[in-house]
Amino acid sequence: MVLNCQRLARNTSELRLLPRSGHTCAVPSARELLYGRRMKVEEHWWNGDTTPRGRRDVYIRTDGQGWEVRAQIGGASGRERVQQCPSRASAAILADAWRGTHPSWQELKQR
Repeated sequence: MVLNCQRLARNTSELRLLPRSGHTCAVPSARELLYGRRMKVEEHWWNGDTTPRGRRDVYIRTDGQGWEVRAQIGGASGRERVQQCPSRASAAILADAWRGTHPSWQELKQR
């Protein structure tokens, strides 16, 4: 349940819902807000850095119809970039490119 949330948008690719004092706020993804669908994370990698500024995550996600790759910098409160992909194979290629070749990347298993 979303209670007393104010919406702040810095640009068209970023949408944040912030709770007003004393309330909690559920934060749907921008894609869910736009299209009303939930995305399922198929694969997730992180770079092993636990610092807020150093953490990097790459996700392959699907809504059952389309695919996207999401890169996140700086943890949950950091910046993100989402790229739509026409297929699972193209999403995997993009995720590999965004991760690069550094050996610290680890896959996190989904439940």
